[in-house]
Amino acid sequence: MSRSSKTVLLVDDNQINLKLASELIGLWGHQVYEAESALEAMALYKKESFDLIVLDIQMPEIDGVELLKMMRIENKQDQTPTVALTANILDNEEQRLLTLGFDYYLSKPIDEEKFRRILD
Repeated sequence: MSRSSKTVLLVDDNQINLKLASELIGLWGHQVYEAESALEAMALYKKESFDLIVLDIQMPEIDGVELLKMMRIENKQDQTPTVALTANILDNEEQRLLTLGFDYYLSKPIDEEKFRRILD
């Protein structure tokens, strides 16, 4: 069990992936806010504060990279750790996303051990 319960914003346009990751976060004793789109995520981001933000990279309209930029513009002081969640497993993808400002990288399907370590 983690030392303290965290509040997590989870953004994924795929309902199955969203529910799976959400279930894991809840099982590990954390509170999760779900969003299926960047606009829904921004609405939550503006009214809540989070300990961790998990962003799906491949989303229609506004992807996870653009959403992270929008969040940083909205709140320049925000230091909330962000996780890039992607099915793209190209060799340079992890480094590319970390360079773009993400703190962690998770590939799909989600590695539960790695995900739990990030949350803890």
